Amino acid sequence: MAQTYHSNFDGGEKELVALGLVEGKSCQTSAVYLIPYGESASTQGAIADAKSRIEGTVFLTDVAIDDKLWLEFGYSVQCILVTATAYGEKRDSVPQQ
Repeated sequence: MAQTYHSNFDGGEKELVALGLVEGKSCQTSAVYLIPYGESASTQGAIADAKSRIEGTVFLTDVAIDDKLWLEFGYSVQCILVTATAYGEKRDSVPQQ
């Protein structure tokens, strides 16, 4: 059974379909376990990364969010991981080249 979502989003009726499973992450590294550098790990960043994985994604469903911490010699890495199903507009088949 195909999964579809009907909406009158933006005033026009659209049929959105499941495009596939996506994963996204947002990470930050800390030197000597205490001195962070770079952007902070964020749920918003991980969700944006997941949405960017399949072109045409409008929204995500069945979202699972996890937090991981890896300790290495002299540094650590913290990541927010997102797994979800991407939904977007039904696309025609890609033209052959």
